[in-house]
Amino acid sequence: MDINLGKLSEEDGLLLLAGGTKRKEIAEQLFMSERTVSNHLQHIFEKLGVSSAVEAITKAIQLGYIPPL
Repeated sequence: MDINLGKLSEEDGLLLLAGGTKRKEIAEQLFMSERTVSNHLQHIFEKLGVSSAVEAITKAIQLGYIPPL
């Protein structure tokens, strides 16, 4: 996946999580702290009204934000 270094878009974050990428790996790929990645993902969860990565991925697929796996 081609992602913008130093920036985590909502779609990229969901796709990386859906693909099984760990927060630590996301942080390393984007040259940011794991805490920053966690903050970005928490904002995504809040926007989707969910509390976990599994719920976020499921809802994002249902809403058409990311393609089914």
